[in-house]
Amino acid sequence: MTSTQDERKRREALSDHEAMAEAQSGCVPCKLCGGKAIISDAGEGAGYYVRCENSGAFRASQGCMVTDCRLGGWAFNVMEWWNRLHSLPAPDTATSVAEEWCAYMDEAVSKAPEPLRKLGEYLSGLLDEDQWKTSERLLNAAVITAPQAPATGGKFKLGDRVTKTKGSKWTGRVVGFYSTTLTAIGYAVESETETGSVQIYPEAALAALSTGDAEGGV
Repeated sequence: MTSTQDERKRREALSDHEAMAEAQSGCVPCKLCGGKAIISDAGEGAGYYVRCENSGAFRASQGCMVTDCRLGGWAFNVMEWWNRLHSLPAPDTATSVAEEWCAYMDEAVSKAPEPLRKLGEYLSGLLDEDQWKTSERLLNAAVITAPQAPATGGKFKLGDRVTKTKGSKWTGRVVGFYSTTLTAIGYAVESETETGSVQIYPEAALAALSTGDAEGGV
């Protein structure tokens, strides 16, 4: 067993609270202000919130605009997302962090397919109007309908009914796949009770269910 596999097994043995605390300690400083990442539980089956510690003082000179963002799945997925977002190359001394961030986002948007760019433009208007539920539904739909390659050697395929084996409950159908450094095979699972709501979990956190089986979880 490789060291990466050993580390993944160790993390999977942690309680939800232990995983959240360890994931928070593994986050790099905020790219905009240098503050610490704060990860908090969003509620049973709702994933986690992550924000910069200085987001509460947004209007103050030491404040930060990186406020609460809710992500589903494992606490370490939240950590990896934060670290990818905030581990950009150091800015040129003549360029402010905000200018570098805008340039990074402009480049990313310019490379996106036209339908995705149009969706982003539409979502920006919805978010300006605080239409959070509509925005989340559209984003989940985009993820579900995007072409996905099946997980090589995985236990589950698209459409399989699965459930979490411990911690908060989540039961539904596999609608996508993902892979990270610490999660070789992971799945996006759409809830069968909250249509359109998707969470991501490593393969070890899920068990197969037949159509007639009751929900899993504890």
